[in-house]
Order: sequence, then structure tokens, then C-alpha cells
Amino acid sequence: MREDRGVSVTVSYVIQIGISTVLLAGLLIGAGSLIDRQTTGVATTELEVNGNRLAGDLTATDRLAAVTYGTNSTANVTDPANATVSVDVDLPRSIAGNPYRIEVTESAIVLTVDRHDVTVSVPYEPVYADSIATTSFEGGPVTVTAVYEDPGVRLEVNPQ
Repeated sequence: MREDRGVSVTVSYVIQIGISTVLLAGLLIGAGSLIDRQTTGVATTELEVNGNRLAGDLTATDRLAAVTYGTNSTANVTDPANATVSVDVDLPRSIAGNPYRIEVTESAIVLTVDRHDVTVSVPYEPVYADSIATTSFEGGPVTVTAVYEDPGVRLEVNPQ
């Protein structure tokens, strides 16, 4: 009589479980990598959209300041130092589920998500204002303000 029949069933079962475990681990690792790449792509796109949105609102504030403070021929403000020009921009507090930083420089708006090592730079140069105040802060709602400095205007971006 054969006494090794029970062993072959057990060995076969252990081999099947081992192969299944290796296949499942490979699928999970591959899916994790795919999800990470997709999240990085989403973060890049969201940063570009929000950077362009902020640049658009900087342009709007720049144009409003030109009219208000007299850099445009249609301005008719008797006391530009007491006039206030500001635009609220409702930016999200997180990008792809992670906090991000906004840096405003003289020539660009730089947005960064550290967790995904993604940085997007949106070039910007004021048309009417003389300068942009450089600053850096956590992402979220901001206020763009045009500050009158006789004889010019400076744009500032500050978190709300």
C-alpha cells in the first residue's frame, strides 16, 4: 500500500497557495505603481490649472489697478492712495489630496506638491503694475491686492 498519497495532496496545495501569493503580490505592486503615476499626473494638471487661474486673477487685478490708480487714460480717482483694489481667489487647500506651496516671484507663479515631487511654473509679468511682491505660502484661498505707491503700483498675493 502507498503511504505517500496524502503527502502529494498537501504538497500540491502548498504549491498552489505559494503561486497564488506570488501572483497576487505582483498585481498589488503593479497596481500601486500605476496609481502613483496617475496621482502624479493629476497633481501636475491641477497645479497647472490653479497656477493659470491665479495668473488670470493677477491680470484682472493689474487691469483694475490701471483704471483705479490712473495708469490708464480713463482713470478718474481723486485720491488713489485711499482707493483699494483687491480680488479674492478661491484656490483649493490641497492638490491630489496633499498640501501644496505657492511661490510668487517677479516673473512666475511656482506651485509645488512635495509628496509627489511635482513643480509647475506659470510665467507672469504685470502689464500696468510696476512690480509684484515676492512671497511664499501654503496653498489655499488668496487675496490679490494692488497697492498704490506713488507714482506706481505693486501687486501682492496673500493667503486668506
